[in-house]
Amino acid sequence: MIATVTNHISRGVTNIDDVSIKNNWYGSPFNMPVKNYMTGSFVRYEGAWTYDTETTAYNLAGWVPGWEMCNGCAIFDFENDSGSPYTIDTDLTVKWVDTDGSTVMYYIANAVNYYYANLPDGYYTEVWWGGNIGVADWEIESNDTYYFKASASGTPNVGEVSTSVTVTNCPSTTQLAANKAGYIWVEGNDLCYINANRWKHTMIGVDVDSNPGVSKAGYIWIDTSNDLHWVGADGHNYKAQWKVKQFASFYGNGATGSVSGETPGYFWADNEFGWSHLSYIGNDGWKYLTGSGNNPLP
Repeated sequence: MIATVTNHISRGVTNIDDVSIKNNWYGSPFNMPVKNYMTGSFVRYEGAWTYDTETTAYNLAGWVPGWEMCNGCAIFDFENDSGSPYTIDTDLTVKWVDTDGSTVMYYIANAVNYYYANLPDGYYTEVWWGGNIGVADWEIESNDTYYFKASASGTPNVGEVSTSVTVTNCPSTTQLAANKAGYIWVEGNDLCYINANRWKHTMIGVDVDSNPGVSKAGYIWIDTSNDLHWVGADGHNYKAQWKVKQFASFYGNGATGSVSGETPGYFWADNEFGWSHLSYIGNDGWKYLTGSGNNPLP
């Protein structure tokens, strides 16, 4: 039996049968909804995804806490060259590890996520585990080297593969007082808010109209296209750069997350998913998510 694991560290991923980035973690709000793209074709040692900007060096100049940095993917490959059928029965461990090389920031697979398969002679099989990491005092919190590690223990064993990831210009992760969460205001021409994790985030909008018919800076509203708008200090109408119609109740292709009985235009600093975005009810009655940083689903 030939058993290996290959690590991939990337800013985003795309289904291998497509050409556009499907999930962008780099600079996007924490733990936004993620669709299931693990279908269709696959490439050995890469899985069903291609990787956008594979790199292990991250310069976080200008960042704020509450943004994702990258995704780590571990591709386990098992090839039966034994001359007879082989039963795979092994426990997988995949984890992000802190700067000391041993303290686990979190487990993606924690040695109980076993993999079992009956593999005929001359065949191979693969299994994928992955998870993203971002800037927070319990994850990436300083300039240093962090580690993405993967291994398996059982029948067969897979020796640990450790991939080092360097971080520079990491922002401070100091949180504000608990009573600040949910504050929303216009500062200059930007929309600012204190997210549920108590970090200040700033949304730089798209200048839509220099004469919106609303003169008072700080007005915030939802338009008929379900976009979030505000009036800046210059009197211009600004629009959020992106929005995501909530398609899942949590991670994966779950319930749609639709909301009924709420008034369109209701918005708040949400404590669902990664606690780092704004949510609001659009004119169609659905819940939308937006926030600072990059679009997680470009």
